Amino acid sequence: MRHILALCVSAFLVVALAGCAAQQPKMVETASGKPEAFFEGKTPDEVASLLAASCIQRGWMVDSSSGGNVKCSRPASGGQDFAVQMMYGAGAQATQYLNFFAIKAGDGTKAYAQSMVEVIKQFGGRQAVQLDTNEAFNSMMEWLYSVGGK
Repeated sequence: MRHILALCVSAFLVVALAGCAAQQPKMVETASGKPEAFFEGKTPDEVASLLAASCIQRGWMVDSSSGGNVKCSRPASGGQDFAVQMMYGAGAQATQYLNFFAIKAGDGTKAYAQSMVEVIKQFGGRQAVQLDTNEAFNSMMEWLYSVGGK
């Protein structure tokens, strides 16, 4: 029993200390402070279609897409899933969500991105956490740029 406890504590410390490493800098500062990109000559619906197609190409499921808004999801994997299991128990499940919002701006469309993880705890409770690290910001910016944003 002591060995199992020591193993669990060691695994938790590894995960906790890995999260304390220095953050990478943001690749760009945006006006809103959130991931955003401009799509010249595109309507919000056209940008939403590009983003939904990109979700599918990357293995995400499109949960909804209407009015310039796109919501994609996938089960958490790798380190996220391991951390959730360590914190909430073996029965906990995590899902990562990406929300894109496309809004008409001048002669084009401004798209904003948000990333979050929702945890369904072993006995049914839910908890959502927004991913607002610089790494998540940079990942979302790269995603927006990859579909034509500037």
